[in-house]
Amino acid sequence: MTRGELTEIIHEALEPLRLYSDRVLPLLLGTCAVESSFGRWRVQLGGGPARGIYQMEPATFRWLRTKYGKRYPSVSEYSFADQQNDDHQATVMARLRYLEVPEQLPPADDLHAQADYWKRHYNTFLGAGTVEKYLKAYRLHVGDVS
Repeated sequence: MTRGELTEIIHEALEPLRLYSDRVLPLLLGTCAVESSFGRWRVQLGGGPARGIYQMEPATFRWLRTKYGKRYPSVSEYSFADQQNDDHQATVMARLRYLEVPEQLPPADDLHAQADYWKRHYNTFLGAGTVEKYLKAYRLHVGDVS
């Protein structure tokens, strides 16, 4: 998948739900870059449970679907099995995961802040990801932001 294709998916998935913002776009691009190499891996490497372009795990998926299903009725119909192939659905779920964070989204032009935000709130301290991996994946798939 290209940067342009993913940008379009993010807009299409989030704008109808009023979940899109200029700050969320680069964060979701970076999350997809580091988690699945822009969709190259849709099943977690090593046989883990995560699926889709944002590599969401089933427990996180179920929690978000339950929490946000009434507010966003289409979310209550989502299926974890669809995460592997439905990039629009996966994008909404990744956005909802970030919506859970009480801290404001990082600035759109601050790649280091985005990497740190991803590590603390999406990958978590237990995850194998690092700020450095995020930065490298972002530059490879999204481009260099100076």
